[in-house]
Amino acid sequence: HTRTIADPRYGAKLTGKVGDTTLGLLVANDEGPGRIDDPTAAGFGQTAQVVVGRARYDLYSESYVGAIFTDREFLDGYSRVAGGDGRFRLSPTSSVSFQYAESQHRDGTGTEQSGPTYHLALDSNSRNLSYQVSIDSVDPAFRTDTGFVQRVDTRTAQANAMYRWWPQNWLINWGPSGGYRLNFNYDGIRVDEVVEGEVDFAFAHNISADVGVSQALERFGGINFDKTTYTASVR
Repeated sequence: HTRTIADPRYGAKLTGKVGDTTLGLLVANDEGPGRIDDPTAAGFGQTAQVVVGRARYDLYSESYVGAIFTDREFLDGYSRVAGGDGRFRLSPTSSVSFQYAESQHRDGTGTEQSGPTYHLALDSNSRNLSYQVSIDSVDPAFRTDTGFVQRVDTRTAQANAMYRWWPQNWLINWGPSGGYRLNFNYDGIRVDEVVEGEVDFAFAHNISADVGVSQALERFGGINFDKTTYTASVR
């Protein structure tokens, strides 16, 4: 993510398309990591080298396979990620997508770690029924200094569905939606679980309303917290 390049001394970006292949390359020399208060620190005044490469090959309509590589080098440390991804249109309304990446990371103390992350999803969006089913995993040792990973040590499965009726008068459409999410850490402990449902209404003149309820579990500090939330709104 380019926002991880805080203070570039210089950089260059090249993007383009050759046939069915889209290419992108970004290189930068970042002074940000060396802007520290202690002049005796090892990284004072030093710069980080950043390289990001991306390639995507279009297979057919709204379908592709791709690859990405990122690298950030600072002093004796590095943060590298390589991965592949793809999206395949199965029908006019449905598609399946995947992503897999592996990281290699060494911090300033010489500690090394590596780990994978992956994502697999099935989506369908039609006039009446829409749904998504996905599984995600982020290894406890996955790290990247060129991206934003807010949480590791997760194995998540989730499903969402929505149905709409279309009277197309003063009530344009309405219908229920619901979702379920379950998250375990790599020790097999359930850390999140959410069940939710909602009924939505879309009226003429850009007026909408909804009512819903959710039951959630969140584990924090070794303690399970349960909460029920009721919502109602008109816009």
